[in-house]
Amino acid sequence: MPHPLIGKPAPPLTLPSTPDGTPYTLPIGQKPIAIFFFPKAFTTGCTKEACAFRDAKKDNIVFQGTGSDELEVVGISRGE
Repeated sequence: MPHPLIGKPAPPLTLPSTPDGTPYTLPIGQKPIAIFFFPKAFTTGCTKEACAFRDAKKDNIVFQGTGSDELEVVGISRGE
């Protein structure tokens, strides 16, 4: 039996952004979003993962778009 949240819209989500902690509200329901999690910012793993999303947006037509169709890539880390 699938989880009851599968297929449901994601709730609004506002997180602090870097470098100054300004609140950032994810554009849920407004455009496609790819969220990835990483343990610590400015590390090799973080950089490789972020670059992979950047390259996919450029190289893969599935991730290309403009305006409201453009993929928003959001990285989330508990570290700095």
